[in-house]
Amino acid sequence: MSARLIVEARFDALFVSGYGLAASKGFPDTGLLSYGEVLEASKAIVDAARLVGSLAGYAPLESSARTAVICDADTGYGNEMNVRRTVCGFHAIGASALMIEDQVSPKRCGHAQGKAVVSRDDAVRRVRAACEARDEACGGEIGIIARTDARGVLGLDEALARARAFEDAGADVVFVEAPQSLEEMRLVARASTLSMANMLLGGRTPERVSNAELKDMGFALAAYPFDLLIGGLAAMRGALAGLKDGQRLRPLQTDIDHLWEFTGFNAYREREKRYVP
Repeated sequence: MSARLIVEARFDALFVSGYGLAASKGFPDTGLLSYGEVLEASKAIVDAARLVGSLAGYAPLESSARTAVICDADTGYGNEMNVRRTVCGFHAIGASALMIEDQVSPKRCGHAQGKAVVSRDDAVRRVRAACEARDEACGGEIGIIARTDARGVLGLDEALARARAFEDAGADVVFVEAPQSLEEMRLVARASTLSMANMLLGGRTPERVSNAELKDMGFALAAYPFDLLIGGLAAMRGALAGLKDGQRLRPLQTDIDHLWEFTGFNAYREREKRYVP
């Protein structure tokens, strides 16, 4: 549902957050979900995003009308050969790009305590395997976002060195997780040609930075993985508190109409009429 809302709001891209997927299954973001579970959930989200606006025919949107879907592939789920399989799997479900990180498996949220990263050489091999799978098996049709969590473990200099090495290995976008000041953010943005920022509410990165400021710093992409999650949680808790006190939401007729439209019932009924004898 959130994927459809993002497309409806005309964003250029949506990010399938690993934290969000884990939370939707009732787990913390600590590497508990398997490759198959993440791939299956991501496919449902890709399909939902592709069908927005064309539910009457149940046909994918034209490519020119699509919102890019970026998926979180954690550590790639194994060694370099597993990483290659992971890239091919996400390409097969229609993902526009996927993110591979350098944490030790099982990984955890990038803003949580207890992270560990693999060596720089191992991390670069992981990224190189992803990029070679992109080029050799996927026709270059899926982007590779290479993420490093080294800032919180080994310091900023090592994180910047990994960012440059990831770009040299062929990554399309480089993502240094959790820079801790505006100056660090500027250094991160300058470390590679295309950089991603993670604007996590309550995280270690300064969050009160506008889109214009991020662009001026040099970031090409920004993710906001907690905004919908926290906003949705607060809204549902509010609705439940009302029900507990015997006070239901006051649904306007237009709200109900929109719900039927949004979930595809109106389009379904119109097409169903074709087959009524």
